[in-house]
Amino acid sequence: MKLRLNYWQLILLFAPFWAVVFSSLLPLYLREKYHLDLKAFSAIIAIDLCLAVGYQACLVVLFNIRIKGSKWMIVHTVIPVIFAAVCVTAAVAFMVHGSENHKLLSGPVQRSKASSTSGILSIFMLHMLITFFVVNNVYVSEKIAKIKNISLRENVAAEFGEPLKRIFIVSLLTIAGSLLLAAVLGIIRARYFNS
Repeated sequence: MKLRLNYWQLILLFAPFWAVVFSSLLPLYLREKYHLDLKAFSAIIAIDLCLAVGYQACLVVLFNIRIKGSKWMIVHTVIPVIFAAVCVTAAVAFMVHGSENHKLLSGPVQRSKASSTSGILSIFMLHMLITFFVVNNVYVSEKIAKIKNISLRENVAAEFGEPLKRIFIVSLLTIAGSLLLAAVLGIIRARYFNS
């Protein structure tokens, strides 16, 4: 089973995230007219997150099975997928059963209500980000470098190493692009649209 996505397919994988980013730039009356509220945005981003994390986890698990690696690494890689699936379930539940009193926030948050649940969710989110950006990539690259058979090493590098590099690059560009866009739009709004 080969899961090699090229750059265009990976960009399409992150297309729902960019759709949310550009939809959030619409004026508030248009977002309300087309029901583009926090519930829909949460569900779309959670589904996109689950797809990206699941794709990378499939690559790492299949790689680990192929080289007969550590079973602990499979468990470590599957935990973020389970967390992403829980995020999707929570976002869809929020979308379906959420309170009608929740409106899309158009300004800064005044205060936050932190609880032990949000602390646990933050730990799982941090684990998912570290696993996605660091652990999986380092593990696969080190294991590929240790393979002595040259043809097997080249085959495994093409089948698993390259797709992992691609998803890493596209996800970093997506995050950097969205942060840059948010900063530029924040400066433009503060300079030209504040009275």
